[in-house]
Amino acid sequence: MGLIDIHTHIIPGVDDGAKNFEDSLATLKQLSDLGIDTIVATPHRRSSMFEYDEEIVRQNFNKLSNLIAENDLDIKIFLGAEYYFGPDLFDDINRKTVYTLGNSNYILVEFRSLRFTNQDKESLFRVITSGYNLIVAHIERNRFNSDSFSALEYLRDNSALFQCDIMSLSGLWGEQANLFMEELIKRNYVDVISTDVHCRDFEKELLIRGFKRLNDIRSGLKDRCMGESIKKRLKLL
Repeated sequence: MGLIDIHTHIIPGVDDGAKNFEDSLATLKQLSDLGIDTIVATPHRRSSMFEYDEEIVRQNFNKLSNLIAENDLDIKIFLGAEYYFGPDLFDDINRKTVYTLGNSNYILVEFRSLRFTNQDKESLFRVITSGYNLIVAHIERNRFNSDSFSALEYLRDNSALFQCDIMSLSGLWGEQANLFMEELIKRNYVDVISTDVHCRDFEKELLIRGFKRLNDIRSGLKDRCMGESIKKRLKLL
C-alpha cells in the first residue's frame, strides 16, 4: 500500500506553492515515483499573509483532480488547509466551515512558536472542545529552547499529533531544523512526516535525499509516519 502526504502546497495560484498546473503535475509525478498515492492539498489559510478565495481554491482543486485522472496518475487527492493558529481558524470554527484533513476531525495547524501564553491555551481549549484535534505543522522548524519539550507535552496531553517536513532532513531549513528533527524522532515525538512541497525545482533533489535519510535514521519510520496508520486516522482508506 502506498504512502500518504498530508501537507502539500500543490494547488496552483492560491498561495506560495505551485504557480501553474504544469508545476503541480510535475511534482505529483515525482511524489508518485516516491511511493505516495494519497495527497491532501493544504493551501495556507492565513489571511494576514495570503488572500484566500474559497471559490478559486475549490475551482483549481477540481481542475487539478481532473488533470490527475487525465494523466493516469495513481493518486487520490483531498482538500484540506494549513491554518495559522489565529483568527482564520477561530472564525471557521465559529462558522462550522473548517477544512479538516480527509474525512477526519484533524486540522493541520502552524504555531508561531512553541511557547504558549495563557491566551493561546484558552484558544486551544476552544478548538478542542469544538470537536477538533490538531496536527501541529513542521514542529522541527520552531526555534528550539528550554520550553520546547514542555510545550510539546502540553499539546500531546491535548491529543495533538506532530508533523515534520521530510526536506528538513536534507537541509532545506538549515542545520538546526535538521538536528532538531532527528532528536524529535529519537524521542518519539514525530507522528506524521510530510513533504510540505511547494512545487519548486530545487525541491526535487531535496525530496530524494530526505527520503533516503529517513530510511537511514530508523527502519519502518516511513511506513509508521506516512503509511496505512495515518490513512486510518484520517479515514482515507
